Amino acid sequence: MLFATASELLGNLFAKRRRTRAALALGFLVSIFTLAVAQDQIGRIARISLIEGEVSYQRVADGQSWYDASLNLPLNERDQLYSGPNGRAEIQLSGRNLVRLDRNSNLRFSQFNTGTIQFALPVGTATFRVDSLDRRQFNVVNVNDLGKDDPVYFEVDTPIVAVTFLKEGNYRVNVREDGTTEVIVRRGQAEVYNKEIGTVVVKQGRRVVVDGNDANFFQIARLEDKDSWDRWNDRRDDDLFSRAENSRSARYVPVAVPGVYDLDTYGDWYESPDYGWVWSPRSVAVGWAPYRAGYWRHYSGWGWTWVSYEPWGWVPYHYGRWAWYRSRWCWVPTVSVGWGWAPHQVAFFGWGSYNRGYRDGYYDGYRDGRFGWYGWCPLGPRDR
Repeated sequence: MLFATASELLGNLFAKRRRTRAALALGFLVSIFTLAVAQDQIGRIARISLIEGEVSYQRVADGQSWYDASLNLPLNERDQLYSGPNGRAEIQLSGRNLVRLDRNSNLRFSQFNTGTIQFALPVGTATFRVDSLDRRQFNVVNVNDLGKDDPVYFEVDTPIVAVTFLKEGNYRVNVREDGTTEVIVRRGQAEVYNKEIGTVVVKQGRRVVVDGNDANFFQIARLEDKDSWDRWNDRRDDDLFSRAENSRSARYVPVAVPGVYDLDTYGDWYESPDYGWVWSPRSVAVGWAPYRAGYWRHYSGWGWTWVSYEPWGWVPYHYGRWAWYRSRWCWVPTVSVGWGWAPHQVAFFGWGSYNRGYRDGYYDGYRDGRFGWYGWCPLGPRDR
């Protein structure tokens, strides 16, 4: 459960973040003529798919500092988000499994793998859309897991209760500053547990409120009318999934992959003689090429990771490969084993020492007058 008081979090978070907004100090040594390619694919990773207003994130491996969140930022275990007074965010766990944060809300990833999803919500409001609890959805499972056919275990911890989602559905969790927790089940079924009340089952069309000042007291009631946050979620679902049933991209990319529905919205599919069906973004500038609109960030667990500013820039930079076809860049949805996420699909080369970060073309770190130069290029469909 949790960890620091809500008032401390709300009062100190943004002041602390602004004091530590300086660029990350990144460093590592590269051997002469090293080829560094992301070999290991990751089965589960989330993306920030929508940001409104001021939203910050913290990665424990980078210290205790908070930074401005950006679209398509990857999130994994121990990472956390905070939305400010005018902030909202959406996180895609898979194609149709989503978490959305309302204003003044804090969410932390406690566990995130093919078998378990566990969040901590110290304060604020989060809506969870759970359309699949099948751990085989990415075709990536732990071969030693004897329960690989069991559903994904999905839990949300607040300061006073643990909430488990038992079925696919639509859930909302509200946490006040004193820890009072409200769980709303519009679709599905949930269990709410603490040692004082035991286990309380919340069925579809019901809500439960557990008092933060008296954890022995809870009340189950019918749902109230939808408020502005519920209506905002409904509109967002309509925007994302109105064309999902006729999605062309779903023919070539598993619907469990985050960002698959963005491909139909922002690009077109073509059949090529060499690569089969390929996808290309529409309405891009003359001379556009992949890996330009975004920035590189180094993560201790993954290595160099591309974070794209482009709204469709999740799937094409972390799965498959790019190729030149019909005088334009096209993305080829080819994978070797399953649809595991990779931090990038490029090859690094050259020599020198890296001591700067890359962002928006300044101090790009792959050229350093003191130590030589360093470079990279996208991998083609047949490149190792």
